[in-house]
Amino acid sequence: MPTRRIEYIDAMRGFTMLLVVYSHIVVQCLHLHSYTFNHFFIIFRMPLFFFISGWVMYKATREWGKEEAGQFIKKKFLVQIIPTVVFLASFIYIFQVTDTTLWFGAGKCGYWFTYTLFQYFLFYVITMTLVPRKWKHTKKEDAIVITVASVVVIVSFCTRLFVITDVVLAHYIGAIQWYYYVFFCLGTLVKKYFNPFIRLTDNKWFMTTIIACTFILAILQERTDDLTFIIPGLLMSGMCIFIVFTFFRKNEQHFTKDRRLGRILQYIGRRTLDIYLLHFFFLPKNLRFVGDFFDQHSNPTLEFFISMALALMVVALSLAVSNVIRLSPLLAKYLFGVKEKQK
Repeated sequence: MPTRRIEYIDAMRGFTMLLVVYSHIVVQCLHLHSYTFNHFFIIFRMPLFFFISGWVMYKATREWGKEEAGQFIKKKFLVQIIPTVVFLASFIYIFQVTDTTLWFGAGKCGYWFTYTLFQYFLFYVITMTLVPRKWKHTKKEDAIVITVASVVVIVSFCTRLFVITDVVLAHYIGAIQWYYYVFFCLGTLVKKYFNPFIRLTDNKWFMTTIIACTFILAILQERTDDLTFIIPGLLMSGMCIFIVFTFFRKNEQHFTKDRRLGRILQYIGRRTLDIYLLHFFFLPKNLRFVGDFFDQHSNPTLEFFISMALALMVVALSLAVSNVIRLSPLLAKYLFGVKEKQK
């Protein structure tokens, strides 16, 4: 029986996908250096994406035996890695990317997300498989998940602190991206303890504190070196996730299929893999002159609307091509992980 989709979760995922494309417009197309809203969105954009991935993946009834783990990893490899390799190779060929460090480096020409998400699935599944049976579904299991996440984050930050990201192996495995794993695990724990989480975020004093602390940390971050802001930065990202998640949950009536905004965001949210894999081909290049204008005449609000309009155009093009590709059930299955319909 198919799992019932939660509409505000799909809408929130669509919102996050828009922010990803918007970011690539600002950074890769406009090459903006002055302050933009992207400086704020970057605090929670990718952490929220990984949080939602963990939230969606977690199922209370799932037992992580060796057979279940093997089948799950095989499925995710087919959905995450095979399409990434195909589209990355296509991007390299079409745009004649000759710098091999861009192919295999931490960024992988922008296609690092699906690669890293697959690694997170590996980390989590291996952890859950190795948890002793007597500790399953207990606080000890949670403690192990949190401990492993902490170790993974420490390893990731060590690649920055000790400047070893130039080591080829560190680039190949993408260790610099592992610090998001804590948000993936946070998503699984919030799903596991969803009712207590709702009670906590419904508390007016809790949310007031979260919003106030986020505002203070955002101001401090602008005046602090990134490497000395590691722990506060993680806390700020986590608090922003709580704020955005609670906003969508409490306003879920605005994100249903009965509302135009809800339909649009849900549609984007259900096609995030398609959009992510395709949108790099449609990013409008040679817009540096627009970025130069905003660098000289800073106007974050106007820049946001222009960049978001471009992002919506790129998303629309990506969805159009996605729908053409999906005309082939075979391509839809192997490029976008679409399940074959049962006859």
